[in-house]
Amino acid sequence: MIYTSVKHSIADSDLGLVNQKGQRIYSCSQGLTRENLAELMRFSSYRLPKDNTIKYSKEYGDPSVPQMFPKVFRTLRLADGRFAAIQSVYAGYDADGEEGNFFAHALVFDEIDDDFFPVLFFGSELFRTYLTKAEQESELVRYLPVIENPPLPDGINEEIETFIKLHKKELTYLVNHAVTMLASEHLKNICICTKEEYLTERYLIALK
Repeated sequence: MIYTSVKHSIADSDLGLVNQKGQRIYSCSQGLTRENLAELMRFSSYRLPKDNTIKYSKEYGDPSVPQMFPKVFRTLRLADGRFAAIQSVYAGYDADGEEGNFFAHALVFDEIDDDFFPVLFFGSELFRTYLTKAEQESELVRYLPVIENPPLPDGINEEIETFIKLHKKELTYLVNHAVTMLASEHLKNICICTKEEYLTERYLIALK
């Protein structure tokens, strides 16, 4: 599923989708339900900090904009039991020329085994961050193709195993403090901050 500001979108009466302009579902793969889409949309937002000082293009759909800002990655289990991984990025100006646009791409997984963790798709090249010029302008929007056997990032399992071995002390510290904080009635969020985006990604995957 792709959710962003569009000039045209897919129409599907069974899913409650109509072709119109605005911040909405651009398209999705066949097989998703109206309930699936409602759940995915709730976790697809991206809010740029009010004190942002980064200057970016005013062109609608400029593919360089998402690369200038941190990405938001979420995983969840849908009500029907399927897993989902959602990447949201800041997309600058929307189709009406207003700031605050974002682009969310959700992957939904049907056939999974006991060792499956959607967080392993963190940083996957399967996630899109913009619509092409042709997609922006086309009045007829088609369903997104179903991805058969979506590949994990190359060598991700071996890389995480090595990362865990090299960072046992730090991971143990994080787990112990996370358990303590989760027992607190005042906890709202846990933030992991590192000097490199790569390290933050690996810590998050390893902790999962």
